[in-house]
Amino acid sequence: MKAKNAVMLSIPIIICVIFIIVPILRLIGLICDLDFVFYNEAAIVITQAVLAIGAAVALFVVKPEYKRTGRIFLILSAPISLLNALCFADAEWKLSIIFAVVWSGCIFASYLKFTPDSSFKAIAAVVSVLLAIALVVCFIVGIVYNAFVHSFAVYESIDSMHGTYRADLGTSENVLGSKTEVYINKNEPEFKAILGCFYLKPIQVFEGEDYEIKTVTIDWLDDSTVIINGDAYKVTEE
Repeated sequence: MKAKNAVMLSIPIIICVIFIIVPILRLIGLICDLDFVFYNEAAIVITQAVLAIGAAVALFVVKPEYKRTGRIFLILSAPISLLNALCFADAEWKLSIIFAVVWSGCIFASYLKFTPDSSFKAIAAVVSVLLAIALVVCFIVGIVYNAFVHSFAVYESIDSMHGTYRADLGTSENVLGSKTEVYINKNEPEFKAILGCFYLKPIQVFEGEDYEIKTVTIDWLDDSTVIINGDAYKVTEE
């Protein structure tokens, strides 16, 4: 019985710990002005959804009665799961948002079922509702944005002299037409984390008409200076 109670107590704690990781990584990227790229986004969202479904099933089958510590983590799990879901509102894998809704729904249902009414629960409910609204808004904005702006399609990539940077020449299309662009990316991450790596954000150094894509010339003067159509661009502050 003690072992069973320990397992039940650990469920909301595990949920909170697992689901707070991505928001923390996103926050670090925001503070450091870096892009965070997952090693495998699909594997992460599927794992989180399976974990949330398993936790919800276990709770509804066993019907545990949580005391103070368990209640605190169970209450926290609702806004944390929605905050985690919000981090996938602009995910590259489009099914990510569906899995995010699944795990948020499972955790929120468990939160409503197994936490007694309290001021702390009311506050968590308000925060959860606000996060849910933010998730819906971001999702709608993402749909509208994708309807007007398509992903950047790489036509050619040219590495710098020592391979530190990469110049990506390609096209970006929208409902108004297409244009030629060149972005500078760093090949190696700034540092690695638990679920992915932090990269410098791409730097746009050229924009032109779509027909120019086959006439744009790209050369590297050195490992930090790129020459595009005869114009030099410094890609570092060194």
